[in-house]
Amino acid sequence: MNPVPHEIFREYDIRGEYPSKLNEQTAQLIGKALGSEILLAGQQKCYVAWDGRLSSPSLRDALVSGICSTGCHVYLIGACPTAVTFWTIKNNGQSCAMITGSHNPKQDNGIKIAVAGSPRSGEDIQVLLSRIKLNLFKTGQGFIEDASHLIDDYQQRLTQNLTLQRPLKVVLDAGNGIGGPIASQALKQLGASVIEIACNVDGNFPLHHPDPAKTKNLKWLQQAVLEHKADVGIALDGDADRVGVVDNLGQCILPDRLSLLFVEDILARQDKQTILFDVKCTELLTTLTQQWGGEPKMIATGHTSMKRAIKETQAAFATELSGHILFNDEHGIGVDDGIYAAIRLCHLLSQSTETLAERLHAFPNPIATEEIQIPVIEDEKFSIMHILQKNCFKSFPTVTIDGLRSTIQDSWVLVRASNTTPCLTIRFEALNTEALKHCVQQTMTELNEHVPQLDLSELKRLLD
Repeated sequence: MNPVPHEIFREYDIRGEYPSKLNEQTAQLIGKALGSEILLAGQQKCYVAWDGRLSSPSLRDALVSGICSTGCHVYLIGACPTAVTFWTIKNNGQSCAMITGSHNPKQDNGIKIAVAGSPRSGEDIQVLLSRIKLNLFKTGQGFIEDASHLIDDYQQRLTQNLTLQRPLKVVLDAGNGIGGPIASQALKQLGASVIEIACNVDGNFPLHHPDPAKTKNLKWLQQAVLEHKADVGIALDGDADRVGVVDNLGQCILPDRLSLLFVEDILARQDKQTILFDVKCTELLTTLTQQWGGEPKMIATGHTSMKRAIKETQAAFATELSGHILFNDEHGIGVDDGIYAAIRLCHLLSQSTETLAERLHAFPNPIATEEIQIPVIEDEKFSIMHILQKNCFKSFPTVTIDGLRSTIQDSWVLVRASNTTPCLTIRFEALNTEALKHCVQQTMTELNEHVPQLDLSELKRLLD
């Protein structure tokens, strides 16, 4: 039996600290398991790409060695954003492995996988672990071929049929992730004037951590937008499949609220389209999508869940609170991509003389919290959620597709187990302060009754 740390095989991908959890030996075994699965699916090609993390090249070499040892052939795309890899296999139906730590700490790395055009998650990722443990690998002699032209193909596709209707000044903060050079070039190709922050690739992430979902990482972007009187600020995560946005007033805009602009635009051109959003998103995506003639559909959180749901529903658009945004309309590229979302935002802004802040002001503005993390023991978080789903919020309308989302008068609360960290995450939205406090108090009462060991001090602060 091959010894591998089972905890790196997560819900959406394989991810762990380098080299203590994920190292060259583990990567080679993952390659052997992946190559075997690809052959079992009746295919023989695997497209491989990697991000700018310091450990990515050596993990790539080990992974590729493992894949080739099964008789599966490897096509090396190169160092590029995750979207390049998944856009490639969306178009050709083949398999891929993207080596990336995404927005994790710099000492981490990971692998996102798809087989026969379908992203792997959940039980499918556990199948790879089982193969490794049982040493169930096919053997053969695969070859390696260059496929770097796909990066150029992707870059040309980004701005296809899109151009600015008026000049825009854009500040781009790539967080020293892999997306900086391509994003800057694409925005300039679109016609924007670009001010760059941390757009050179550096796996040490010297300026700040590449996670635009945390507002503390956006302060440099906020300052630059105000200093340069820019129209918009764009932030990318480490592999550029998530986007963060700052408006012309220097305010951070949550991705679910930003998505209202995109949904309104898409449905104005073609109604009755399905719009997907994860359980963390604002209720406005339900009410306004219906008002604009669309069909809203709530889905579980996770980029693999999003890609699968798009395939099943042929929805025109999908979004997550985390910043994964996917366009599948007549112009869209069909994969979640922070760079493409930035391009579509700039294109949309250029069609009006209104600023981004003015356009967003037209929508209702409920009170929404960021995600609040409640620490729990990793091995207990899903059993805790099972207890909560079985016992909590029985008097309120509740959705359970991913955790618990309960509507309490003029508010809602979401409680779910994080798939990437040892915690429960909680988010609230309410029409006013009174409704928010009522919802928080009700949530604390329910949690204290059924799981009294939880530390709810972060929730108490919302009542102050």
